[in-house]
Amino acid sequence: MSVINQTNRLFGMLKKGFFPRMILLGPLQNYLKTLDKKDCFIVASKTVLEAKKEMLKAGLEFEDEDVFTFQGEPTNIILEDCMTAYSKKTYSFIFAIGGGSVIDLAKALKSKTSSELVVVPTTPGTGSEVTTFAIITDENNVKQVLNGEELMPDAVILDKTFLMSLPKETLGVMIFDILGHAMEARVSKFSNPFSDNFAEQAIRIIMRGLGNAVLDKEEYLEQIQIAGVLAGSAQGIAYTGLAHGFAHQIGPVLKIGHAKAVSIFLKDVMELNIANSEAGKKIKKGWIDNLDKIYSLFGLEKVQLKLENKDELAEKIQKDICTRTNPFRPTPDQILEILNKHEI
Repeated sequence: MSVINQTNRLFGMLKKGFFPRMILLGPLQNYLKTLDKKDCFIVASKTVLEAKKEMLKAGLEFEDEDVFTFQGEPTNIILEDCMTAYSKKTYSFIFAIGGGSVIDLAKALKSKTSSELVVVPTTPGTGSEVTTFAIITDENNVKQVLNGEELMPDAVILDKTFLMSLPKETLGVMIFDILGHAMEARVSKFSNPFSDNFAEQAIRIIMRGLGNAVLDKEEYLEQIQIAGVLAGSAQGIAYTGLAHGFAHQIGPVLKIGHAKAVSIFLKDVMELNIANSEAGKKIKKGWIDNLDKIYSLFGLEKVQLKLENKDELAEKIQKDICTRTNPFRPTPDQILEILNKHEI
């Protein structure tokens, strides 16, 4: 018996939240010094592992066969390969270091093995480090959403030094990812006082700090990490909306990264929500205006899309699982109007 019964159909309607057991803000090395057992299975992106391997060796116990690296987004096949590698030995915990895709894979592995999971996000904004979701792409190139308390990381380490080398454009896209989580959670059908407060604070941190984004990058990076955790928590509680529906359906087809896809459609979706729902009025005009400022400040290019089968695509976007929690149900024509704005 469990006092948390996620299989009950009413459970999803409860005003609730899940959180990691610990979130640490500071140097990773300080955390590693506190561990009694250091033998672990590592999930990492190839680039991060190459750059940080010696530092990790100083604080963790692992050999090359204890490391699973990959590039791109996790798939069913990659998850199977990762589980095979993990099953060859016994480990004290799983250690994941990388972006949202790496953390999603490690969370899926955690759910299959019941091992404790420590994550070190190297890109702010995905929210994966503080949610019970993981995205795994199936053999038909369709993104499958795994969901359950067992996917939540146990410990999250926010070390801003891992963000220092991020290109300016990448940082701008990550900020859109944070705002996408926060703004859509704010107006979601499942929003509640917990998610509302997390979302509003995340948006305020991002907007308030825009002036320091270039002047004091190091300080702003730490603020972005905090905003990312708050927005991710809001998303984990209230889910997202139509902008994520666009990203889920268009990203894989046109090979556009998730955060970039969100950045393309977020403003249009928020304006649509404001015009068509009472909840949309929770979004302040100044927030919308600042989305254009972020594009300019971080040198983001406007993307024009080459689209085929737009009617079919609009139908898929309307039926996307994230669109279901949008504050109102958009029509195919409303979705097509947004697609047409961004078509070549």
